[in-house]
Amino acid sequence: MLRTRFVVFALFMVLSCFIVFPVYASWVQSFQRGDWTICLPDHWKANAGQYSGEALWIYNETLTNFVGYYANIKIESIDTWVTSWLPWDSSACKDLYVWHEFQGENTNIKVGINVVAHADLWGLIGKKQVYGCILINSTEYTFTWGIPSFLGSQNYVQVWVTKANNSEVNIKIYHYPNLLENPTLLEDTTINVGSQWFSHVAIKRYVRHDQYGGWTSRNDGKFEAYLVEENFAFTPQQFPEHKTFGENIWDAFIRGLINLVKPIPEWIRNGLNILYDSFKFITSLFGMFFNIAFTLLPLLVPIFILWFLSCSADCIDQGSFTPLAEMFYTIIDFVRGVIQTIANLLHAIWDIITFWS
Repeated sequence: MLRTRFVVFALFMVLSCFIVFPVYASWVQSFQRGDWTICLPDHWKANAGQYSGEALWIYNETLTNFVGYYANIKIESIDTWVTSWLPWDSSACKDLYVWHEFQGENTNIKVGINVVAHADLWGLIGKKQVYGCILINSTEYTFTWGIPSFLGSQNYVQVWVTKANNSEVNIKIYHYPNLLENPTLLEDTTINVGSQWFSHVAIKRYVRHDQYGGWTSRNDGKFEAYLVEENFAFTPQQFPEHKTFGENIWDAFIRGLINLVKPIPEWIRNGLNILYDSFKFITSLFGMFFNIAFTLLPLLVPIFILWFLSCSADCIDQGSFTPLAEMFYTIIDFVRGVIQTIANLLHAIWDIITFWS
């Protein structure tokens, strides 16, 4: 009997060397409520029929010399659909909120993201977006919505909380619709917190999901997201180069078009993604062309002056205005050609868009 117990104990010790048990030594859960499939400090998931839930974790180490915090969250999936055919139940909405709270001396900062999937007209149209939000000295996790960013094929949301100087903290929220594009800057705020704030910072993480719908039915939805990376002593060498205003408008138009027509077949969606990548390549070529043109513009002025003087000399020599007239006709033809090329390109893009509508 004693020998058997010894063998079992020895086998358990050997197996424990090879089995890795998940341990979250730094995050302590304060509470968990509602419906969850997975509810961990770094992994959150709810399936169909799990309508709402919330959870709070507290980081059990107070940061005594705060320099920065970084979190990279991957939105694996989020979907919603209509389960009722009643006229007043024609819409559905699935919301995911992830908050990080930073409490220092006299100042509380809450940094949140909201990922939302929305379906309307019984699922005929829909959209998927992500928002950022920053609250100062707020007692509740009350989200205020700003400018959204449409979800892409692979979605990462990054939270950057960094020490700007001895009395200010800078907060940035980036959304990467995929890893090949520059991110969209959702929020960028600098807050004066005072020098003592950095010497005692406590951190909390609050996650919530909700399902909304029509008057008599919440309809249904699901989501999954997880924390890819976090750093409690984050000091960035440089910030990412985010998209310009024009790029954001272009992305909103194209991704809004793709999100709008939800039930189309997968092969058509893949075709739209290919078209989107092609449009991005064309616009990047246009951007490169205009950058070169603006760079060469100061050189064109003396060239134009020399050309004008040369044509003027030819006019005097020939006793005719023909050289100057030919010069201006050449310039007009060039400008007309550029305008016609841009118009043809825009017309081709519009034909492609109307083809899918």
